Amino acid sequence: MATAGPSFDALRERADRGDAEAAFQLAAYYGSGQAWQSGIPRDESIAARYYQRACDGGHQQAAYSIGMCFHTGSGVEKDLAKAVENYRIAAGKGHLDAQKALVTCYASGNGCQPDAVMAARYCRLAAEQGDADMMFATAERFKSGDGFAKDMEKSFHFYKMAERAGHEGAKAFMADTGRKKFVLERPWGCSWQADAEN
Repeated sequence: MATAGPSFDALRERADRGDAEAAFQLAAYYGSGQAWQSGIPRDESIAARYYQRACDGGHQQAAYSIGMCFHTGSGVEKDLAKAVENYRIAAGKGHLDAQKALVTCYASGNGCQPDAVMAARYCRLAAEQGDADMMFATAERFKSGDGFAKDMEKSFHFYKMAERAGHEGAKAFMADTGRKKFVLERPWGCSWQADAEN
């Protein structure tokens, strides 16, 4: 079996010195087996340790990745509470998939107490990053009062944003309501698209 190349050794040295990006890359190598050409076998437990090290160093994607490890039991003992804890770290750094994962966790009570307000909060954060499904879900939550105070104007706002992002359900809803001329208003607007066209 071949031995690890110098670039892999250099990555490991950097990770040992606290380089979060190097630790994340090592985790990806061990987790996916990408380094097999250098004789590095796939090892999910080592991958999880490096993801944790990278997360501890402030790496956004690593926080989500170690959350996924705890969620699925990949390389660590399955622990949904720790998954939520790490998703929250990643979500706080703006990680879209972590925000979406938290919507599901708080809505269903996986790893945490069910909390409609927290589910709605992360749903809206993901919507404001441009995710059409989360825009539609945020609109639905404002319409029904699920985690938000009922507010049809905010609901229409997010339906319109989802419609403009190509969401078929939002297109159908806006067509059915006849609100084609609804103007996107701030301050509820998605920061990624600040214009207020009809």
